[in-house]
Amino acid sequence: AGIYNLQTGESLSEKIAHSGLINAITQSPDGSKIATSSNLGTVNIWDRSNLKSPIRVIGSENTSNRVDLQKVHFTSDGKAVWVSNPKESKKWDISTGEILIDSQTYPTKSLSITSVDGSYTAITRWPRLKLYNNNSTSNDPVFLKHAGGRIDAVCFSKDNEHVVVGTANGHIRVWSTSDGTTKKSFRLRFGTLTENIDSITVNDEFTQIAAGCKSGQLYLLDLNDKDD
Repeated sequence: AGIYNLQTGESLSEKIAHSGLINAITQSPDGSKIATSSNLGTVNIWDRSNLKSPIRVIGSENTSNRVDLQKVHFTSDGKAVWVSNPKESKKWDISTGEILIDSQTYPTKSLSITSVDGSYTAITRWPRLKLYNNNSTSNDPVFLKHAGGRIDAVCFSKDNEHVVVGTANGHIRVWSTSDGTTKKSFRLRFGTLTENIDSITVNDEFTQIAAGCKSGQLYLLDLNDKDD
């Protein structure tokens, strides 16, 4: 892995050496740290000012039990990372290497998503979503919600006041991140068929939802519409 100039393609850093196949990479909100994930089971945390060796290694290499799908997200303060794969989803302290939160959730499909600023992390398991506030001193989730179908897509509003999910059986739920209150819901159908929503996003003003489906259809929904 490495850091490159998007316009010129020029390398801006020395190579980041992480054994195995790198299946995820992300940076902390302030850009000072980078996390790389390997299919051999480790997550390496790097200081941007020195990429010769990681400042923290999470997990241990296991060549006989590879992790092909994994997501890594920094918290808002850059002091912890969420690591999610089909077997676990845990929040790790970077300075000590200790587990701060074991969600005891075995994520499916979208695995997990963290808001752009690292304030919230949502972890999904079939129709259920656990939401964690990364700025809270509590290790308990803010809420646990049921979406009415397997959750295949998740996103946050820009202001982090809402989390939006799309399911394999056409449901869209809009929940308040403060208490899990349902603010809006939709059901998508294409003719007589129920849509499988596999991507979802919202505009910055949080007035519209765009939902992509496996049928190839794209729906644009008005959040100000009184009728669901």
